[in-house]
Amino acid sequence: MYRLTPAHQQILATISELADRDIAPHAAGVDRDSTFVGDSIAALARHGFLGLTVPAELGGMGQGPVIAAAAVEAVAQRCASTAMVFLMHLCGIACYAAAGDKMRGPLRNAAAGAHLATLAFSEPGSRSHFWAPVSQAADSGEHVRLTARKSFVTSAGHAEAMSRRLLKFSGGSVDDYATFSTSTASPSC
Repeated sequence: MYRLTPAHQQILATISELADRDIAPHAAGVDRDSTFVGDSIAALARHGFLGLTVPAELGGMGQGPVIAAAAVEAVAQRCASTAMVFLMHLCGIACYAAAGDKMRGPLRNAAAGAHLATLAFSEPGSRSHFWAPVSQAADSGEHVRLTARKSFVTSAGHAEAMSRRLLKFSGGSVDDYATFSTSTASPSC
């Protein structure tokens, strides 16, 4: 289905073995007890999979969306909750990679297994349309003030940073849409 290269097939075999051994045994307990998938994410981190799509020059595996989709599916077959956290992490990493040099540190940390990313796109008032945010970013020239109320964030309280999509204001009018990545250690999160 994915038309994987031999290198991709090896990555998929590795993550499938890891998921059988270190993720599947936790799935029933995660569902039953409504707990975060910390042990499963730690296993992915130990084996470098938090860096699956991080560029190789930053210590990641440098892989693209085809193997990322196959990897998320392999995890989902063992634990849907872990797969959702992993998918949102990979989406956050894509936002970082699109931001260029200013996100090199978090990308390196993710590749090292020390940084879990996520998205904070869902919000009341947008009718669940992440592409139509009602949250705002106002640029004062010196600082950007983010005003956002998010209704659902996968991994909230566990991720090191969240990427948020907001309306960007400049000079009192809507300038554009923008994605901001903010540390969850920030007092505003």
